[in-house]
Amino acid sequence: MEGPRRPANSTAKAVGNWLDGHAETLFWAIFGGLMFIYLLPLALTRFLPFSDLPGHLGVVGALLHRHVPAAHIDRYYWLHPHFEPNSLEFTFTWLVARVTSVTTAARLFAALCVALVPLASAYTLKAFDRNPALALVTFPLSYPRIMWYGFMGSSLGVGLLILSLGLARQTTREQDLLHPVLLGVILFLTGWAHPFFLAAAVPLSAIILFFGLVETPFTWKKVAGLAALLPPFVAFAGWFHRMSTGMASPHKVPKHHPSLWHHIVSHRPPLKVYRSWIEQWSIHGYKSSHVEHETFRVLMATMAILLTLGVTMAIWRIVRSSIRRDDQGRSRPGAWFLASMARWRRWLPRSLTPLTLFGCVLTAYLTLPGIIHYPVEWWAVSQRLVTPLILVGILVLPKIEPRWLLALGLGPIVVFAGSYGIFLANDFHNYFYRREMAGLAPALRQIPPGKRVLGLYDDREDHYAHFPLHFASAYYTALRGGMSLPFPMVAGYKKIAWAYPKKVPPSPAWGKLALFSYHRYGRFYDYFLIKRHGRRKTRWRRFPKRCVIVKGEYGLWIVVERRHIPGC
Repeated sequence: MEGPRRPANSTAKAVGNWLDGHAETLFWAIFGGLMFIYLLPLALTRFLPFSDLPGHLGVVGALLHRHVPAAHIDRYYWLHPHFEPNSLEFTFTWLVARVTSVTTAARLFAALCVALVPLASAYTLKAFDRNPALALVTFPLSYPRIMWYGFMGSSLGVGLLILSLGLARQTTREQDLLHPVLLGVILFLTGWAHPFFLAAAVPLSAIILFFGLVETPFTWKKVAGLAALLPPFVAFAGWFHRMSTGMASPHKVPKHHPSLWHHIVSHRPPLKVYRSWIEQWSIHGYKSSHVEHETFRVLMATMAILLTLGVTMAIWRIVRSSIRRDDQGRSRPGAWFLASMARWRRWLPRSLTPLTLFGCVLTAYLTLPGIIHYPVEWWAVSQRLVTPLILVGILVLPKIEPRWLLALGLGPIVVFAGSYGIFLANDFHNYFYRREMAGLAPALRQIPPGKRVLGLYDDREDHYAHFPLHFASAYYTALRGGMSLPFPMVAGYKKIAWAYPKKVPPSPAWGKLALFSYHRYGRFYDYFLIKRHGRRKTRWRRFPKRCVIVKGEYGLWIVVERRHIPGC
């Protein structure tokens, strides 16, 4: 005797119900797994492949060794800790390095930058009544191009910017003073990390607070939210004034140069350049990586699919629930239109805030140029808004129900995001740490503290999209004191740098070995730290044999000492 037949769609419905009932547990399990994968690369290497980072650690090393007589920091540097870009990075690394190593402190700060992007995105999505599961999309963006270039303050500023938007939204919804105070603290930390992101966070937070004052009844506690914007704004204004008057531009500035705004508008590249920057400045860290390119394409496709699904389902819910019928099942004339308008009036304000935020970030991105020459010399201006533009764009995605449909849409990006994180872990450990940087630590130990060291590099990098070793010699200052060149705080940074060389000796551009001439540069240094490309032999004809002593070869690194004899 046959039992009762189950409906054909019962299995699918059961799976959907299970996903809806365990959605939060499943989300946090996947979120935690991806977080572990994306922090793993930082744990598998002592040195990070971020261009400017060694130079920043050289600044911290100068502060740490200032009271060590053998390091001779006072002989080589002016030290002037103060509020300027990357101040939070310098402060954090300096404090942590007092109880651990400089490289460990740098990795902990990088871990904070990586973890804050998805965590802040999840919090802000929930504050805007979006599904926090959309934060899974943000994991590939936790290693943006600005991090590959070593702009660590900007990397942390991205996460703090997104977090400030969520706190501003919660300030309009919660009737307490905790959220305005937290908003003020986060905005201050944003400016401490990098004032550029404070300049973006203050107006965006003001927009959120304005919409909140319009949507809900006015209370004096909401005024506290607006007051929280004033101290960070004043701090940013003071920083910009000091930058514009104290940082000299290496370019020749006309006597009657136009205004900064005219300079910004007149130096903007074509729109097709802005379009190409979207991929180049998101997760593009390698010259050729199929994993990286495919992850970016899946990321963009996932956002497009979720946006289409969300808008379609929102319209369908409005239309379906707007049809009113009487007791006999007949539709009432005009009820559909009136109910639709009523629901659209409730749905539109909740969606107008993220749309306005996205429009403002997009306008700023298309308005700012890629580089500013005066009154400050500043590279990569508009490009720093690429990651915030994508993250704010995720807030525009409407809420998708049921949850199993959202899980179906997020499935591909979770797979590709996990694959990309594993790819990074393998690259950081097996290529950069065990191959490129193998031997650097013992090579640095061969150089006594307090010497003048010049880094020379066989610049034929074909793995990364940037050259991560231009300032690798600064690890000597970070770990041993003394002076090392190339140094990122040399050109135009004298009045704003925490550590600035008192006398900058001449050196080949970017430490390129091909541009090195011993008779031109050799007498200014005590040691030369040479990085070979692969196992190819370095051309020693540029070094007079009687003037140098090869102290040793360690992996791809060679330590050469200059002999202090007449003629050398």
